[in-house]
Amino acid sequence: MASYSFYSRSFLGLDKRVWFAMGGTLLAALLLLAFKVATHVRCTGVNLSAKGTVPHSTTNVFYINENVKFTASMTHASEINWNFGDQTPGAMGATAEHKFASEGTFLVTVEVNGKCRESMRVQIRKMAVETSGETANPINGNTTLYAGTPEVFSSAKSGKAYVWYIEEDASMGRKTDSAAAFTFNTTGDYTLVLQLDGDSSKTFRKTITVLQPGSVTAKTDVSKFELPELPTPPVPKKPQPDMSSGKDNPPPTPGPSPDPKPAPPSPGGKKYIRVGDEALKMMLNEVIDKKLDANGFDQILCNGAQSQVIANGKFTTFTELVKSLQVRRGLLKKIKAKIRSVKQVPDPDKENKCLLSIKVDYDWD
Repeated sequence: MASYSFYSRSFLGLDKRVWFAMGGTLLAALLLLAFKVATHVRCTGVNLSAKGTVPHSTTNVFYINENVKFTASMTHASEINWNFGDQTPGAMGATAEHKFASEGTFLVTVEVNGKCRESMRVQIRKMAVETSGETANPINGNTTLYAGTPEVFSSAKSGKAYVWYIEEDASMGRKTDSAAAFTFNTTGDYTLVLQLDGDSSKTFRKTITVLQPGSVTAKTDVSKFELPELPTPPVPKKPQPDMSSGKDNPPPTPGPSPDPKPAPPSPGGKKYIRVGDEALKMMLNEVIDKKLDANGFDQILCNGAQSQVIANGKFTTFTELVKSLQVRRGLLKKIKAKIRSVKQVPDPDKENKCLLSIKVDYDWD
């Protein structure tokens, strides 16, 4: 029987040099596999999303020059590069903001870790804004305001949903009622935007100019809130001559005619505005949130903060009403007051739009 030894020239019928070659090949393959595993980029799915600054009813549809924020997420992502598909420079990072300068459909592509790619299509449109004629724009309100003075805007068109915001200042927030109150603290020109029913084709804008108090008299849109006029008092009948005696009574001797009583002037020549009940209710809700104080009603109340108020059936002043509305209740002081109803008592002088008093009913949620 033949015996085998490691030192013999053959092993299991093969030359030992063959065995050495096979072992070297196996070792090289193991090293290559280890390198591949160490440098492998795992593409486990790249999630893309896009969000604009204006509400849209259709996904991935935006306006020209609207700031669009893109977001990419993937596990083990270390390097992210963006290509917006409009021949402009790309961007790096998990989030990127971009404005498209023209209409069209663009393919936005993201590359993660140099190998994993994902794309999404976005459609860019012109903003549909109705600007032809006075009746085309449903935004009612003053176009020239004083800084620091609240202004209430309303919509002449009804809808199921309302969104109000200032295009140049997102910090002023969004309002979702049929009327919206904004207070501009800085002078300049602003664009007020109203969108109805979340439909981009029902988007309207109005330019607002804010002035320093006491500079130029603000233009008042007297038709922004339609209120019924007070009834005209009956004209007294002239006395008729007594014909019962058969003789005409001589006409009365004319005496000095009394001087007409002048209408009381507004304090300091101040101009007032009239707002609707819903708009006033909304402003009082902003008092609850401490966004407005008593001074914000100077253009509405005849006597300002000292105007008479009937709050929950009790007489008080507007200053005391503001204090009561801003009180928080509950163990953690988080329960806020809520306005239930508002009724206005205007000055009977039709030329003066201020309110002599208001009646307010409120409670706490």
